[in-house]
Amino acid sequence: MNYFKECKDFTEAKKVYKTFAKKLHPDCGGNEADFKELLKQYDDFMNFTTSTIFDDSEKEYSAEDIVIFSNIIKKIINFDIDIQVIGTWIYAFNSYAYKENLKELDFWFSKKHKAWIFNGSKKRCIRTKNTLEDNKKEYGCKKVKSTTKRIA
Repeated sequence: MNYFKECKDFTEAKKVYKTFAKKLHPDCGGNEADFKELLKQYDDFMNFTTSTIFDDSEKEYSAEDIVIFSNIIKKIINFDIDIQVIGTWIYAFNSYAYKENLKELDFWFSKKHKAWIFNGSKKRCIRTKNTLEDNKKEYGCKKVKSTTKRIA
């Protein structure tokens, strides 16, 4: 059975995973083999989806870059933040509650863009007049995840 064939993004896959994990987990009366298959399919879906973020014919990314970025996105995907990939940078917006977690993953804060940013290296002082919108136009932008608005 393909558990994730109807999923279009991370959020849907996460919901499907949670639903089936509750049914298939051995501690909840499920079968260990079925649960392992669910885990394998979930990992495969996440790897495929994150690799397609970098599937841009105009830009070249090394296999190592894709693995690093995929792992970072997997680590932050469950945070309640907005995640965008702009060029070779991962931007985490509305992420104040997770600042310590992001620091541990080598993100750095940009006052100008009001976001935590990851690009695989330490922060460098780069002075530019480019706005966030300029960067999106120049390098391309792919929204990975948006926060969900909660109504009380």
